[in-house]
Amino acid sequence: MLLPHAPKPPSLPRTAQITSYRTGDDGELKFGTRGTRYRDNADGTIHDYHTNLMWVKQPELIIPGAVGIHASNQIQAAQGAWSNGTDYVAGDLVQGDGDPDTLFYVCILANGPGGVGAQQPPNATYWRETIWTASAADLTTPSVSNWNDAIDKCLALEYAGYTDWRLPNMIEYCSIMDAEDKIDLTFFPNAMIASSKYYWSSTTLNYLTTWAMRILFRAQSVSGQAKTVATFYSRPVRGGIPSV
Repeated sequence: MLLPHAPKPPSLPRTAQITSYRTGDDGELKFGTRGTRYRDNADGTIHDYHTNLMWVKQPELIIPGAVGIHASNQIQAAQGAWSNGTDYVAGDLVQGDGDPDTLFYVCILANGPGGVGAQQPPNATYWRETIWTASAADLTTPSVSNWNDAIDKCLALEYAGYTDWRLPNMIEYCSIMDAEDKIDLTFFPNAMIASSKYYWSSTTLNYLTTWAMRILFRAQSVSGQAKTVATFYSRPVRGGIPSV
């Protein structure tokens, strides 16, 4: 018997199978929990009731270190290259000076017309560099990185009031796939599900330690890839209980 305030034990969700093909199969028994599995926290994060993990809803909209930035006021439109003739507000994404092909900055201060903060070029005071979106012209596609950079940018992330983000391990990734190898696009919009759109996990192959495991959300295809060669997507997660 559970004590009055004991934590609720983890529960497994039902699979997507609804048809029974014989007595005693999954379609007949339908074991597992029903109802809503995820909760949208309205701050750019998703809570998974079954695992108690928290996921970033849309990595391409991450504004590292920003204050007061959440899902409803994040990046709305690309503003092109920075110009001192534009009044920027929080959420505007622009191309920085000097290296417009690779540097993208996000304004963190809301300013009215002629506001001093809005007129400053990208710098540490008024802007934050983002490495999560593919480009200033493509705000629906997250960026890619090699394995080490994927781990580093997750560990360095400040988002939704939390600083303990990390790159998921392979089992954590698999936990958000259902029995039909699908990811819920309602709670994880813009997840890359096309062929060859892999996500890095933090898990190293035990028989080839220079390779890490990756997952394809299109078909829950799990495979390995050299850590320093390929570049893939990543989706930060937090929570859970580490084992010792």
